[in-house]
Amino acid sequence: MTDEQSVELGYLIHSALWDSPEQAASQDTLSRIWSLELQWFTPQESASIIAHLTTKGWLVENSGLLSAAPALVLSRPPLGWRPMLNSILSVRELELDL
Repeated sequence: MTDEQSVELGYLIHSALWDSPEQAASQDTLSRIWSLELQWFTPQESASIIAHLTTKGWLVENSGLLSAAPALVLSRPPLGWRPMLNSILSVRELELDL
């Protein structure tokens, strides 16, 4: 994955977790934020994104809560930033630099 894509995912996940306790939330909460509050995606698209990012290692599940992979840097997106569905659904597996 390129650095640009990693930054984009950091923006996306930060947008939903920045004020969550321990920066973790349920799948329903992530879906609600991305689809209803921010109106970036439909609930179905949000569910697809969550499933894809979890499968690829960008989101980690622990006790029913999802959080960003430890290697991912979360940062506040710039004003006017908007995620692109196709770009998110095409991300590859998280690669850790050893």
